[in-house]
Amino acid sequence: MGKILRLKDYVLLGAALSGGALEEFRLLGGLIPTIMETQYGFVPARYKRQSYVSTVSRLLSTGNISRVTDSKGRVHLELTNQGSGEVKRTFPLLAAAGRKWDGNFMMVIFDVPETHKKVRDRLRAKLTELGFGMLQKSIWISPYHFEEDIREFFRAQGLDDVVYVLAAKKLWEKDFKRLALKVWKLDKLNSRYLEVISKLREGERARGNKHYKEAYGLFMQTLAGDPLLPQEFLPSDWTRVPALKLLNTI
Repeated sequence: MGKILRLKDYVLLGAALSGGALEEFRLLGGLIPTIMETQYGFVPARYKRQSYVSTVSRLLSTGNISRVTDSKGRVHLELTNQGSGEVKRTFPLLAAAGRKWDGNFMMVIFDVPETHKKVRDRLRAKLTELGFGMLQKSIWISPYHFEEDIREFFRAQGLDDVVYVLAAKKLWEKDFKRLALKVWKLDKLNSRYLEVISKLREGERARGNKHYKEAYGLFMQTLAGDPLLPQEFLPSDWTRVPALKLLNTI
């Protein structure tokens, strides 16, 4: 997703898991650790509880989330319709990745002058956020379609004359797994998911909550940089799912 997660993001993603929004964000159930759904008040390792409480209070007051008590008296957070819109705006890749791949690629080609370096950097950051990978220096591709997001961004940045968007049904590279490894640097992501597993196993031996929180935080930050590619692109030893399963069993 190419984002640095804020505390607000942790709260919203957890709330998306626990209520009616789960169906709308169905992919979350296969990506986000269940601790975010089942344990209201779980605070990621690098945040203070007071900061978490303040963030929850602010999101409650703005109407993005609501506090719900279940039949067993347990309190958890649910995403409201307003909050659902916030999640979709913040994480458009989540909704796109929940759909079956249609076999097509979206390709963005741009030629932004060196004198507009800041604009070019913002464009690259936006493409990364949407899960695009750099095929060549100024050619980025994605197996998903973000026409509206891209068009809105282009208009806001005045890039209509220097950026071109194409739909490609075929690429010369027929081995999608090899393509993904090169374009999206999946080996680096995979090593971070492996580190999550290592931290969790270390925590099991130490019987401490610190390792779990560190592993949880690392998993979420790694997920934030994950392009969430279709299964056709993932290597056979992809460790996101094993890391998530281990998180959910401890």
